[in-house]
Parts: sequence; structure tokens; C-alpha cells
Amino acid sequence: MEDTTQQIETAIRNIAESWGYTISDLYSSKKSNELVFLRLAIVDVLRRNGYTFREIGWMINRDRTAAQRNKERADDLVATGDILFLKVRKMVEHHLSFLKQEEVHI
Repeated sequence: MEDTTQQIETAIRNIAESWGYTISDLYSSKKSNELVFLRLAIVDVLRRNGYTFREIGWMINRDRTAAQRNKERADDLVATGDILFLKVRKMVEHHLSFLKQEEVHI
């Protein structure tokens, strides 16, 4: 699990940097659309890969409740077919694609 956690942290850092942000920007309370969508997509992809809200909250510097709210918002964006969010999520899925080969716990 430790190696996977390190891979996830590295992937999250790479995701932020590929959009021109630092990891601190991603973890901050800044509310630009891009940063919000990046956070939501990360939560969505991690949750769909079996991680608990507590684990996800820890990985994105938030608490479990915030991670749950982020997942609900991500679900709403998917349901409405928000094109920008779907593009962001696809990019996040690409960066975290190594999770699909891992044995993920619940």
C-alpha cells in the first residue's frame, strides 16, 4: 500500500503541474474552476478505484466529509454531462491509470 500511496502522491503532483499549478495550489482553498475540477476529478477517480473517503481526504489534504461532498459534486457534473469536467476527469484517469492494475481494497 505504501508504494501505491507514493505513486498516487506523485501522480497528483504531476496532475497539478501539468495544469500549471503547484501541489500547494491544489491543496489550498483557492476556488478557480480548474482547481476545483481537478480536486473533484481526483476524488472521483480515487473513489471509483476503491479508496475510502477517509483515505482520499488524507491524500488531498481534506477531511472525510469534504471528500464525500467532492464526490457528490463530481457525480452531479457527470450527470449533467459537463464537458470540461469530463475532460479533466479523463486526464486524471490517465495519470492514475496504474491503479487499475493494483489490487484495490475497500
